[in-house]
Amino acid sequence: MSGKYSRDKGARGEREAAKILSNITGYDVERSARNGVHDAYDLTGLPGFQIEVKFYGDFTESLADVWWARIYDTAARKSNNLETLIPMLMYRRNHGPWRIRTLYPAETDQGSWVEMTPSTFGAFYNIGKWL
Repeated sequence: MSGKYSRDKGARGEREAAKILSNITGYDVERSARNGVHDAYDLTGLPGFQIEVKFYGDFTESLADVWWARIYDTAARKSNNLETLIPMLMYRRNHGPWRIRTLYPAETDQGSWVEMTPSTFGAFYNIGKWL
């Protein structure tokens, strides 16, 4: 897969994920203008969350674990208190459904994550369970 194709696919995934999060939360979630900034997250506009998006063909659970460890470490470096910057991994494999992995509400341990569909996240988010 060429670099341009991969970048374009990633951008499409980010736009799709932003639209889904906007629809389920009511916030204006959009792609971040990273401009080559290291450790910048993919989406902005959802208060309290650092969102990383992965749109991947050869998905495995162990790969999701690697992605999760990376975003968790980045969030921990950017915030002294993970309650104010909650890591979120939103991913899908080719032709598959979107999944969201994030911390349980009020948890700060990397192992205390929960994985769900975007609509389930939206239901919990909208009744105030995350912030």
